[in-house]
Amino acid sequence: MPNKATLNWPRTPGRDKSPAGDWPGALNLRETVQFLMVLAALAFSGVSCKVGPDYAGPTAKIASQWTRYEATTHQTSVTADAFWWRQFGDPVLDQLITAAHRNNLSLQAAGVRILEARARLNKSIGNLFPQQQGISGGVSYSRLNDGTVSTIPGIHQDYVSAQILFSATWETDIWGKYRRGIESDRAAYLGSFAMYEDALVTITADVAAGYVNLRTYEERLRVAQKNVVI
Repeated sequence: MPNKATLNWPRTPGRDKSPAGDWPGALNLRETVQFLMVLAALAFSGVSCKVGPDYAGPTAKIASQWTRYEATTHQTSVTADAFWWRQFGDPVLDQLITAAHRNNLSLQAAGVRILEARARLNKSIGNLFPQQQGISGGVSYSRLNDGTVSTIPGIHQDYVSAQILFSATWETDIWGKYRRGIESDRAAYLGSFAMYEDALVTITADVAAGYVNLRTYEERLRVAQKNVVI
């Protein structure tokens, strides 16, 4: 009886002599898998890395206090300070300011910009997740024309096949491109609130100043008419 031929693949000195080493290229495949695992680990560990310096606001020279008197400078603010015009106790002024807040187009535009900035921020946050997803499916029905097929065991003349496919595309934020965008859009979102509050303060001050001037002119007119009678 002839002896069975044994095929010995060339080995590299110092390599692992496991059974997998008998297959040519097994060691290269193992190294490739290890390299991919290390690369994936580096990619996920670098998700929090962000290239470039963090933003720092410009320095500005601001006085330590508004007035020379600490009693008025260090007063704690209360909620009533936001509705300062109510301290006059004039219901007409309250109605005018409320109407201005509801009907002023500039204030409404500033409010819409807040919603726009919020939508941009949500879009930027969404870039951290798979940017594209897709799902598809299909069903096919086939019928064999040859009638002799039905006589073969295990083969049917009619058969149906179905499949469902899912795909996703995700760009890993290794260098912090998307995270820097989130920082920028979050700052713009907070800035839109500041712009809205600025418009609100301006409108309130303009209405209150106009109303006070009107009441002042009415009082001066009353005094002038009284002087004429005298």
